[in-house]
Amino acid sequence: MKHRDFVYVGELLPNINTQEHKDFILHFQTAMIQSLVRRNLLTDTQANRAIEELQRQVNIKTKRRENET
Repeated sequence: MKHRDFVYVGELLPNINTQEHKDFILHFQTAMIQSLVRRNLLTDTQANRAIEELQRQVNIKTKRRENET
């Protein structure tokens, strides 16, 4: 399958609830970081660190929500 890059052109986006769509948001952010690597704006090490930080933040938020309920 051919790799394609998608560019946001400024159209309105539907409201995305961070609780309901956390996996989508994480994958979207990861794709953005990987795009920066392909454009040589980030190194692999920087990208890996950023992705680890995203996952850490998601885990912290998930644990907080579990404790609230």
